[in-house]
Amino acid sequence: MSNFFDNELVCGAEFFRYPGPCFDELKKDLERFAADGFNYVRVQQNWAYEEPCPGQYDFSRTREIVAYAEKLGLNVILTLCLENAPTWLYLENDVYQRNSYGEKVIHTIPYPIPADGKPGPCFDNPAAVAAAERFTEAFVAEFSRFDAVKGWAVWQESHSGSMCDNHPDADYCWCEHTAAAFIAWLKEKYTTLEATNKALLTNYGKWEYIMPPYAFGGTKQTPLYTEYANFLRLRLGRIAAWKKALVARCDPRHRPVMCHTVLSMVSGQLGRYWADDYIIAKEMDVFGASLYPSVTHGTWNDVVSIMFVLDSARCAADGKPNWAAELQGGRPASLLWHGEAPSCNDIANWGITSLARGVKGIVWWSYREETFCQESFGFGMLDRKGEPFEWYSEICKMNAFMNRNRDIILASHPEKARVAIAVDASNNLFAFEKNAEHLVSDSIRGIYTALLRHGVYPDFIWKEQILENRLADYSLVFLPLPLSMSAEYAEKLKEYVANGGSVVSEAYLASYDELSNAQLTIPSFGLDQLFGAREETIYQNTNRGFIKEFYGKGDFADITVNSAEFSQTFSSSTGETIFSDVLGQTLGVKNHFGNGKTYLLGTLFSHLLQNDPLLERILVLNQVPVTDSSSPMIQSLTGNRGQLLSIYNRSQETVSLELPIPIGMHFCDSYAAAEVIGQSVRTVIPPLSANCIVFAK
Repeated sequence: MSNFFDNELVCGAEFFRYPGPCFDELKKDLERFAADGFNYVRVQQNWAYEEPCPGQYDFSRTREIVAYAEKLGLNVILTLCLENAPTWLYLENDVYQRNSYGEKVIHTIPYPIPADGKPGPCFDNPAAVAAAERFTEAFVAEFSRFDAVKGWAVWQESHSGSMCDNHPDADYCWCEHTAAAFIAWLKEKYTTLEATNKALLTNYGKWEYIMPPYAFGGTKQTPLYTEYANFLRLRLGRIAAWKKALVARCDPRHRPVMCHTVLSMVSGQLGRYWADDYIIAKEMDVFGASLYPSVTHGTWNDVVSIMFVLDSARCAADGKPNWAAELQGGRPASLLWHGEAPSCNDIANWGITSLARGVKGIVWWSYREETFCQESFGFGMLDRKGEPFEWYSEICKMNAFMNRNRDIILASHPEKARVAIAVDASNNLFAFEKNAEHLVSDSIRGIYTALLRHGVYPDFIWKEQILENRLADYSLVFLPLPLSMSAEYAEKLKEYVANGGSVVSEAYLASYDELSNAQLTIPSFGLDQLFGAREETIYQNTNRGFIKEFYGKGDFADITVNSAEFSQTFSSSTGETIFSDVLGQTLGVKNHFGNGKTYLLGTLFSHLLQNDPLLERILVLNQVPVTDSSSPMIQSLTGNRGQLLSIYNRSQETVSLELPIPIGMHFCDSYAAAEVIGQSVRTVIPPLSANCIVFAK
């Protein structure tokens, strides 16, 4: 299998999706792109447009674009949107998904907006699968003959889509085919009906009597619903695997297959869109993410937003190439709302930050302002008449920089992280059942951004990786609001700490098992021994008399922690009390276990900025180097051809830096101004601006 990241970076743009401008306008844009340093365009097909009647294919529009791109020397990534199924498929074959009320989910709009056809037909339905396979075979046969086609994107922003806006609790497929697939999955997992009944606390007399549960209020908090939710998460991985295998079988050149995510587990949307980054990414050759930083501008720093999303995708890709599959190229828009247009400085910050997290390609969204539906007048590098906006020149500058330093960027990777944030899909799903998934995602984001403030760039590590003994790669691991846990997971934590690792946990640790069952001892599964304490009481912060402040002891004597959401008190066994309240109740415990140590805090310390000193102290005590939160963020990527240093000045003051030239290297390039002074490079960076310096061997 060839990989387009083996030889060149992707400097691209999302170029076309139906209905789009006329071909004469598209030709002008392709010619402009070829002249301005773009080497890739991404083209999004639409099944509803391209198979208007069964077996009648119309690929003319896509063929014109691909052929002309090939003539100009531009490469193409083709995106298949099988969720944009034609209406005849629904009407003639009843491939509708159903919600838990049994209602058809009639989202059959033929356009790519909104949601690229999602949720689309049910791909547990054999009729939908057969039709999609026939169409894909014809599509790939048509376009695999073009040399310009370098890869296939098989899922545009991979998630399930919204199944039922009127009944959000019913937001999953419950048709007969998906129900049958669920039963088959249970058979594979538990083998016997007796074992299934025992695990799910049910008493079904026959396999065929098992039904997915109605999602009404408390029924979401049952083992049956938890397993169905887990099935839906894995179902998206199965659909991803099917799409990848389908295209790979049809393409004689076996070009790379990829997809990217936007509504995902780490960002806190697993419980409605079922997209687990890791489960989907493991089926792909290349994985990436959508990045629209100005949508969160003013509420969450746009550079940190990009880093968070790309680190999630990078870690989910687990060593495979990753890319910025959609990076905002213009002002956002939705209906009559028009967001703030990006400045040239924004574009530079976004591009440099993306490179700093190890991407091997950037595709800007999109080439022209949208002229259709809810996103009209939004997102373009060019206006709707094809004239460039002022920030287009900065995108061209970014293309030139990437092309000049292609070999070094391709060979370079972020430095190995010493710190990890553990994420567990079962925990997210359980929190969703408790209407608390936002608390888990806020904890994940809070820990991540606090680490960045101290110059620490963490990895995310999934439960699946932890069960493969991958915790040993890190010296310090954080557990964000770990409400539920499996016994197997708990054993891996104990092994890791016994061998010298350190674990920091927020409150409610292992209060439930992975099937939503409350535990008698908290933390459960022997974690009370690992952390040297057990729960005594939970105080809700909305109740009278809640504990507002935790007062430090010992190594933490000068630190006060503010409580968020709730406070959990403990009775210590082998653990040392490191935080208590004015009454002397234990609210934080440190424990030595084997060759390692643990910290357990009885609140969500990551939710409040005021608690940064706590996290900083833990880092220092575990010999993790920290920097001042106002100093520039400096990220290093190294490889066998050289090194990149990405610098972001997050302060409101101009900073001047002198950076030593690494031994055995020489100064090669800089995105913004820099000069060599002896054995150092000096650069001056304005407030809230970035630079990227390149050293070559």
